[in-house]
Amino acid sequence: MKRGWAGSLIGTTGALALAFFGCEEPTEPRAADAVGSGDRTDIVAAPDDESVTAEDALTIEEEPYTLTRVCTFNIEDLRYDDIMAAGRGDDNEGANRARYAARLIAAIDPDILLVNELEYDFISAEPLSGETFAQLIRQQRAHLGLGDRAYQVFQEPSNTGIHSGLDLNRDGQVVFEPGSREYGNDALGYGEFPGHYAMGLFVASPLKIERDEARTFQSLLWQSMPDALLPAGDGERVPESELWYTDEMLAELPLSSKSHWDVPVRLEDGSVLRVLASHPTPPVFDGPEDRNGRRNHDEIRFWAEYLRGAEWIVDDSGVSGGASDDPAVIMGDLNSDPIAGDSLDNPVSMWLLANPLLDGSFTPQSELELEFRGRVLRPDATAEFGLRVDYVLPTRGSIVVRGGIVRGEADLPSASSLSHESLDSLVYDVSDHFPVWLDLRLPDPEQ
Repeated sequence: MKRGWAGSLIGTTGALALAFFGCEEPTEPRAADAVGSGDRTDIVAAPDDESVTAEDALTIEEEPYTLTRVCTFNIEDLRYDDIMAAGRGDDNEGANRARYAARLIAAIDPDILLVNELEYDFISAEPLSGETFAQLIRQQRAHLGLGDRAYQVFQEPSNTGIHSGLDLNRDGQVVFEPGSREYGNDALGYGEFPGHYAMGLFVASPLKIERDEARTFQSLLWQSMPDALLPAGDGERVPESELWYTDEMLAELPLSSKSHWDVPVRLEDGSVLRVLASHPTPPVFDGPEDRNGRRNHDEIRFWAEYLRGAEWIVDDSGVSGGASDDPAVIMGDLNSDPIAGDSLDNPVSMWLLANPLLDGSFTPQSELELEFRGRVLRPDATAEFGLRVDYVLPTRGSIVVRGGIVRGEADLPSASSLSHESLDSLVYDVSDHFPVWLDLRLPDPEQ
């Protein structure tokens, strides 16, 4: 498929927006649309637009089309036991938080959902947390009076909490007993037990996951990346003339602190949207060597390398090379803000927002002003700590019809049966992050 087709739709330069006012609804709406999901044709952002509003838009005639709603949500430390308790109707903090998370997702009604920090069952190697949470979302859809939608789940192993057997943080000790920060600091990705802080992808019917075509990059070594930003010593624990990690450590240490996934999703019209999912390590909790900041940078850079088809990339099945030509969307908590925070060399702007293969022109925002710890959050902040760290970034050629950050009822993309009181609990008691969503119109497969 050719990328960039929408950019040639109107031969202008500079800011460009396309509005489908009065456009027909799709002839075969999704089940959720039939129960009051609201109009999904407010605005369309063309790839080259820098500041898109409905007032700036041009009105054009267009054939009926189908939108795909994609959403990423870091649900802080979501555990299997809490999900199970929520499904049973237990009334405690963990169960209520899981229940509220599922209810909020049901209200947003995404076709494709990525959940970061969802526990993975390392012992069974089965997506138990994901499957159970999918059932909880269905339960909460019924609670809200929404039509039923089944969910397929993609949940593969994560490096979080898998012990390296080595002293990765160079503190002179190696703790093998799970359940502490000391254990997690020597894991391949920080986690206090195997499967901690993993992730899961949820795809609602009638869309389907093409599992046989999925690629994962859990085992790809950090040192295999050309010009990797491997940290030097801090001058205290490790001499500055040496690398922080020994050769033995580098032979074990993957690039991804969780995993990187390329998961193809078959849409209703038969086309494919590939979900590029990850959750890079926070660029903090280290020392002068900045080992986490450097790893965060390179985890984000991976997607730029992948999109350009870099041959050094090898997936967990041994297949080399980068992305296909299918439309794709990068999703997840990237732990990097384009204008603030502790990231090294602004990797999200350098590698993604300014990438000509991606459309970073549309910035999701909240309609609600929120004060947290004495400061008012920016409209584009996706977390309570005031930074934009969660992203949904389509490849160029897809059209962003609309999107946002859900901090309250005014931010919901659809008509909702939630009350103001319940929504406050849903948003502020669930996580330190907010859901980020986009409605996408994908390129015509025939273009």
